Amino acid sequence: MSRAKLYSESKAEELPALESARSMGVIIPVRPHRAGTYFCSTVIVASKEPFGHVDTYLLEEQGEKVVQGLKLAMSALRAEQGIVAVKITGAFAALDKILQDRSNIRAHLLEDFYPASYLLLNSDLSGDDCLAYDPETLANLYDARERGIPVTRKLVSCTGEVAKPSIIIAPLGTSFRELIELCGGATTDEFVILNGNPMHSDVILDIDTPVEKGTSGILVLARDHELIRKALMPVEFVIKRIKSVCTQCGFCTELCPVYLTGCELTPHTIIRQIISGTVSEEDCILSSMLCIGCGLCDIICPVGLNPQSIIRTIQQSLRDRGVSQNNEKERGKPLNMASVRSFRRIPTQVVINRLDLQKYNQPLWVRSCEANPDQVELLLRQVGSNPVPLVRVGDKVSEGDLVVRGLDPGDVTLHASISGTVTLVDEKRIIIAA
Repeated sequence: MSRAKLYSESKAEELPALESARSMGVIIPVRPHRAGTYFCSTVIVASKEPFGHVDTYLLEEQGEKVVQGLKLAMSALRAEQGIVAVKITGAFAALDKILQDRSNIRAHLLEDFYPASYLLLNSDLSGDDCLAYDPETLANLYDARERGIPVTRKLVSCTGEVAKPSIIIAPLGTSFRELIELCGGATTDEFVILNGNPMHSDVILDIDTPVEKGTSGILVLARDHELIRKALMPVEFVIKRIKSVCTQCGFCTELCPVYLTGCELTPHTIIRQIISGTVSEEDCILSSMLCIGCGLCDIICPVGLNPQSIIRTIQQSLRDRGVSQNNEKERGKPLNMASVRSFRRIPTQVVINRLDLQKYNQPLWVRSCEANPDQVELLLRQVGSNPVPLVRVGDKVSEGDLVVRGLDPGDVTLHASISGTVTLVDEKRIIIAA
């Protein structure tokens, strides 16, 4: 299934042009092709959706830096063309002006449906061997390679039940509590936080959770919001509901974007096995590894079930047993869904309305403000599989100093995000007090 691209984030050892960026803390996922090479023909700049405020901000305000980072990635990966995909017309106009004199890089205005970026990556426009990066990764790549600046800060959008939704420049390790306070505080007494895309994000109950390199945005919601209620529902209860009311209508499959790109992922047959109690390693169960977690199956289910929760549980079980996405994306014969794909697109606003998030999808009060925390908590898991702290309690560090390195190929480094004194070092974290 050549169309099931970009699920793997395995890291290459044979791209020395990117190693200097990793040594500055830039996480750069790459993907080997079936021929064994890590090179590709197309590099795409794809924004997160919905609520991709940070990506839009970067493309509008720092488009030149993103384009320069894209050129570096294309050179390292020997890509012939670059595509910057955007939905916002303002960002498209700004980029189109920047790209006028670049024949091998162009801006592409996406249609307003979800998930537009994924369907672009799996279209004829991108070719059979493309790789996608978000704008911030490319901006970090440019800073690391050309300016020698390590990754110490993160752009994070803070929206939802806060007084002044904003984009915040936060040192790595800043707590979510401080981000919310910078936005004027929460507007509801009992709230929880969604970390990342609301369609498939983690529910955060501890508001002192620190910002990591992978944090792009937090969404503050009341604890009784339907999205939170579903996210916190135990999988055992989800299975009971599915067994009780699923009608096997097949809508979850008919509108699945992975299925519509020609892959044999059929959520309704996975659910059928759950209902019958005959879960086994048949093709339909193994194909759950192809799921991208877009959450459309939850949104369009006419009886309000959440099959994504079941599929994510199966994915994790298969990963624990050594089944990889790389193995599964090549299984079976590609389906020809081109004739129906354009009729089954879901407008982004419909997705937002179904999630009851329309009142939070508003322009931000502050496009860019800066956090200045008194202490930061740097989680070692950001480095990779084998992090090694290089500092001890009592050491004085300056912003940008190397504090953690990884031993395994592809691991990145972690740098002090503020100047201060190391107050704690253990197997999971380093705390620095200003």
